[in-house]
Amino acid sequence: MVKTYTQNLTTYTPTEVIQRNVSCSFSNTGIFSKSEWEEIIEKLSLSPRQAEVIQRILSGRSDKQIARDLHISVPTVRTHLNRAFLRFGVQDRIELVIHVFSKFREMCRASGQSHSL
Repeated sequence: MVKTYTQNLTTYTPTEVIQRNVSCSFSNTGIFSKSEWEEIIEKLSLSPRQAEVIQRILSGRSDKQIARDLHISVPTVRTHLNRAFLRFGVQDRIELVIHVFSKFREMCRASGQSHSL
């Protein structure tokens, strides 16, 4: 049985979640604008390093790629991820991505903005 995730009453497989939400590369102007990303960081109370790791998760980077990008070890990347999983009550990367996008949608609704995500 394939694990599924429900968002707004629609059920997605992990592959569909990635295809829907993380198909473009996260760059300085990527999925979120700089101001949107800063607001997400603040809303989730992320440290600068946590934000860097999660930003790379959103772009689909592997632990090894994240470690290389940030000049840290793979176990350190995994420590950051595991702490994020515990903190946000998620079990894996897909749920972490869903959590970040859910918070972003909440922010948009609260401010009356719309966004294509």
